[in-house]
Amino acid sequence: MHNLHVLRVASIVLPSLFWACSDSPSQESKDIVVSFGDVILTDLAQSPDGGTSPADTNSPGPGDGLNPNCDEFGCPCTSNDDCLDELCIEGPDGYLCTKPCVAECPDGYDCVNTAALGSDPISICVPRHIPLCRPCNSHDDCKDPFALKPALCIAGDASTAGSFCGSSCDFGLACPSGYECMGIENDAGEPSMQCVKTTGVCECRSSWTDLALYTDCSIQNNYGTCEGSRVCTSNGLTSCSAAPPAAEECNGVDDDCDGIVDELDDSPCTASNEWGSCDGLMVCGSDDGTKCGAQVPAQESCNTIDDDCDGEVDEDTCNDGLACTLDSCTADGTCLNVPNDGTCLIDGACFSAGNTSPMDPCLTCNPLKSAAAWSSMESGPCNDGDPCTKDDTCSDGTCLGVAYVCNDGLNCTGDQCDGKGGCNHLIVEGYCTIDGLCWADGQVSPDNTCKLCQSAKQNFAWSNALSGTDCDDGENCTLGDKCAPGGSCSRNFQSCDDGKWCTSDVCDGSGGCENTPQGGCLISGSCYKDGD
Repeated sequence: MHNLHVLRVASIVLPSLFWACSDSPSQESKDIVVSFGDVILTDLAQSPDGGTSPADTNSPGPGDGLNPNCDEFGCPCTSNDDCLDELCIEGPDGYLCTKPCVAECPDGYDCVNTAALGSDPISICVPRHIPLCRPCNSHDDCKDPFALKPALCIAGDASTAGSFCGSSCDFGLACPSGYECMGIENDAGEPSMQCVKTTGVCECRSSWTDLALYTDCSIQNNYGTCEGSRVCTSNGLTSCSAAPPAAEECNGVDDDCDGIVDELDDSPCTASNEWGSCDGLMVCGSDDGTKCGAQVPAQESCNTIDDDCDGEVDEDTCNDGLACTLDSCTADGTCLNVPNDGTCLIDGACFSAGNTSPMDPCLTCNPLKSAAAWSSMESGPCNDGDPCTKDDTCSDGTCLGVAYVCNDGLNCTGDQCDGKGGCNHLIVEGYCTIDGLCWADGQVSPDNTCKLCQSAKQNFAWSNALSGTDCDDGENCTLGDKCAPGGSCSRNFQSCDDGKWCTSDVCDGSGGCENTPQGGCLISGSCYKDGD
């Protein structure tokens, strides 16, 4: 860019104008009008170094210029004081002295009528085709203030050649030897007659070398296009500095000049792991070797990226495992789990409308009130969890019931409430409850020794004793009592009747009899009435 800046200074400032004669080196610069036929060009006089005029830059006096030994027509100069006629203007190869003219000038010059403001007009000899063949990159690099029409920056036959200034040859203006007047299209797509070199190549002039003028160039092949430049040097115009495009290698260099370093050809590769497979292209590794540049598969997460390369983005990343929520991943990587209509999401669990809290029967899922918290029930049946209450009812979010007691007074039963006002009396293992009393296993009925408590058989009634078990029917006149299969005590009767009317006959319960006189007298085995 530095060379381009110098080039513009050279083509815009340096060739802009010549300086008119002045009586004093400090005279202010003036607008100069240059007439060529019917064409008038106007510009502000500027010095070669970019100032407003050489007259206000302490320019050297006579004999102190660029070439103090030559002050005649065509000699190089740096200011008007260097020239015999005090006329220093730009030429094709730097500034040179010119002279006034009447009608004719030497070959390659035109007699141009000029008028400085406040002074008499003067005609001077002006060189023709000043910027012709200069290296350039834009039309601005080829400006010629004395030309009838603008000069164009014309590309060479090949991209390696660069571009060079033409010069207007309209109105029959002759081109120098080795150049041909050709129609060249300008930026507007209109033809412009330009002098174009037909033989040889554009050689650098010494002033171009001093300014390091250059032109952009490029080298193209199947691998791409690489940009470079050709610069005016003391050895002439350099070859195009661009490197030939080449196949990209792992060398830290943009071999094919596409702006990307070390990208390889389209060699496909795949990176695979437990999450999936991602396709990509081979790239250069840190050790100058190649590696697969494919994305490494990863578990899908809510990040708007297809982490596992399955063609879907953020799938199942926000699934909370709850059937009652609509799960989604937002564009900013945030999960949303919104309860479906008619459901509540409370403490990480799903509930349908009307479901009650497992901790409080008077709290219910009411999505119309809140889909994220329990809502209080003002009334309605409930269950307070206490089996010894009945008629449970919600009141302002609290379940209240009427208490009742279940106690049968027996120590061999476990009393339970059924929550409906009823009771259950569970008999303790190893006991029977018969006739409102507790009996332990093996205890015999006081009314029948062949009946006993056997809770394993039944714990609410007497069970039959084994047949043949000794028993006692309570009668003294029976012997060898045994339990019968039906639970009765069998009787083997013993008779103690002595046949006498005057005795009381009683069994002693051990098989003996007692015959005691009663109501009479027993004498010698015979009965007698009182008084006999």
